[in-house]
Amino acid sequence: MATVTQPTATAPPWPFRITYDPEELGSRHRYGLRATVSHNGRLLFTSDTFVDAFAQQAPEIVLVRVPGKPDP
Repeated sequence: MATVTQPTATAPPWPFRITYDPEELGSRHRYGLRATVSHNGRLLFTSDTFVDAFAQQAPEIVLVRVPGKPDP
């Protein structure tokens, strides 16, 4: 439905805002948020749990490290 890409120069938490068209939402659907952190095209962190996009409280997206070799 929507994608937000933003550069970060600080440590988390990172505030974000997602713009979407409410007309595209289905009344019988569930919508979740997903987040990733990449550097130089390499995926470093990703979310791995469902985060309700329309929860009453502001969402907290927990990221987990993606296994892989460290950069040289």
